[in-house]
Amino acid sequence: ADSNAVVFTNGDNDTFPVWALQEVYGIRKDVKIANLSLLNTDWYIKQLKNEMGVPISLSDAQISAMRHERYPDGRIRRVQDQMIDNIIETAKFQTPVHFAVTVSQDNRIYRMQPIEDHLEMKGMMFRLKRETGTNMIDLDATIDLYSNVFKYRGVADSTVYKDENAFRLTNNYSAGFLYTAEELRKRGDTQKAIDMVNLAIKTVPGEWRSQAYLMQLYADMDSLDRVAELLKTAPPELD
Repeated sequence: ADSNAVVFTNGDNDTFPVWALQEVYGIRKDVKIANLSLLNTDWYIKQLKNEMGVPISLSDAQISAMRHERYPDGRIRRVQDQMIDNIIETAKFQTPVHFAVTVSQDNRIYRMQPIEDHLEMKGMMFRLKRETGTNMIDLDATIDLYSNVFKYRGVADSTVYKDENAFRLTNNYSAGFLYTAEELRKRGDTQKAIDMVNLAIKTVPGEWRSQAYLMQLYADMDSLDRVAELLKTAPPELD
């Protein structure tokens, strides 16, 4: 995350580990975590404003009075949606605003509208930008994060038990690797794309989408012998 950034997270699984890193190990305490689930509670909003320094323009009394709102078309504007709007507007791009990749597209909104064209992927986050674009990515920074910075440890260790929920969370890494690989492919650097997918397979063993994508890359290169070799050890989903 950028220095002093506000990072919107989705729920407990993408929030508590970050809090542990910050509060127990003292890592990146400059980053302010804004958990969307908790952003529906007045006490948490006040804590972000008064103790964490998150840019919020509302008074404590206004925060206490906040309620979900219903639009004429039936849509509900939750307190968390109102707070996303307020934080973005108060930050004015002077404080960086990020969304964790674990935040669904339905929650990456501003004034009840999608903001995908203003989000640039960097590692495991999306950075809010003034500029617009389609599928924006800070490619060099993302490659460096995935290849040299992130420590996968238990994620990459197949002997560490992961239940269905934990394995689903590790797939966020696979999705990031593949998103990066696809951008490399679009830019004509197929070999770097292959390297990135191989790192995905090494990091999250058993995630079939990485192997499927690698097969597609080899097929596009007419390397059918490599496709056949991969099929020998392919997970059941690719049989």
